[in-house]
Amino acid sequence: MNSIDQEYAAIEANARLFNKTQTNPFNLPEGFHKVIAASGRDMGLGHYCVRCKLHTKAGAENGVKHCGRIDTVPTGFFSRAAFYFKLKTYTLPRVWN
Repeated sequence: MNSIDQEYAAIEANARLFNKTQTNPFNLPEGFHKVIAASGRDMGLGHYCVRCKLHTKAGAENGVKHCGRIDTVPTGFFSRAAFYFKLKTYTLPRVWN
């Protein structure tokens, strides 16, 4: 019988292997990006990590914890201005239920 730690390690290894085979199906910008709702409303900042495939659709202004680290938005005047100048936009797809 395997211990919980061994089972978790096996699951994590399988998840990493699965993530390596995946691509970016929604063509999300890497890192922080501006998110626009399908209705045109500004949703704030989103974040996408290529390594762990974590996608935060909105609310990433305070930072995102992933891959064992925390990514935050720059706080300095010039670095923040450069950040927003290079920021890409992602429009959420319209979903019909």
